[in-house]
Amino acid sequence: HQLPNAPNMTIYCLYGHGATTERAYFYAADAVTGEGVLHEEFGTPALRIDKRARAQTSNVDIGIVHGEGDGTVPLLSLGYMCADAWRKPLFNPHGVRVVTREFVHNPLAAFKDIRGGAGASDHINILGNHDVTADLLRVVAGNGHDVEDQFNSNIRKYASRIRIP
Repeated sequence: HQLPNAPNMTIYCLYGHGATTERAYFYAADAVTGEGVLHEEFGTPALRIDKRARAQTSNVDIGIVHGEGDGTVPLLSLGYMCADAWRKPLFNPHGVRVVTREFVHNPLAAFKDIRGGAGASDHINILGNHDVTADLLRVVAGNGHDVEDQFNSNIRKYASRIRIP
């Protein structure tokens, strides 16, 4: 969908990255029910994560493919619209200002601060990140015009590979 016709509006995208994040899975037929059988209760294929799938590449472990993100949401899902799509007339025909601020996940050791400290930028603990707080205060104080893009991941490189007609 397109952004609204609100040229005086600004969208601020603030998110963390740099935490290992699940992004895909290897599946196998459930040995109990057998291949091609539907789960009795739900009517869905009886599958399970295939824990035998290991590191053909360094980012696969016990059937789970890991990538970069905030520990919950993959980087592409966090940043694609903000870093790329909403900057194009197809999705932003009225020129709404979009500001993207990325924060590298840089937590303290757990014994120093269980929440990760002022540099944590994972999915939940980003709310305690001092730089995020400073940006939010600038925006709500009416100084959002001072908040500019801050990219430090490869999101723009990844987004440039996505072809939308």
